[in-house]
Amino acid sequence: TLQHKTLQQICKIYGQSLSSETSGYPVITVTGKSGVKQYSCAPTFVKKYPMVLCSHEQAVDQAVASAMNGGNTLFIANTVDRAIAMCEKVQKKLDEEGITKIQVHLITARTSPENKEKMSMDLVRKYGKEGKEKGLRPEKSIVIATQIVSMSMDIDFDTLFSELAPIDEILQRIGRLR
Repeated sequence: TLQHKTLQQICKIYGQSLSSETSGYPVITVTGKSGVKQYSCAPTFVKKYPMVLCSHEQAVDQAVASAMNGGNTLFIANTVDRAIAMCEKVQKKLDEEGITKIQVHLITARTSPENKEKMSMDLVRKYGKEGKEKGLRPEKSIVIATQIVSMSMDIDFDTLFSELAPIDEILQRIGRLR
């Protein structure tokens, strides 16, 4: 579904005009010899994502608890320095509690292009569709990353923690849940 102004510009390219704005989401626009027609339809399903505002310390506790219950947790930080700090906090908590069965991974773009590609492929292999099908998915893990994991990666986690970010980035991050 495009903004009305953008849709009007596209229709104009095809020699058509869009008469009025159709409400609803999603909207399907069809242009042909008989003109432009728009159809709005109900979404096929609605997902609800409960959100809770918490501190970094609370996120550490909840991420460890989630992983201990057999889950894979993703924490997305806005900066590399915050991702590193969060990784240190998680590792410290695991060490203090003597927990050794949770894998912790730090993923940022502050690396060589070759290593970034390798890390990305490894993430997709473990946390993508292939990981589930081939049994490569870890039982218990925490991945701490920057927004590098928000873009062009088909990966899936059970729990997501995100620092506050613009809404379009939050929507991208939510796409990494289930």
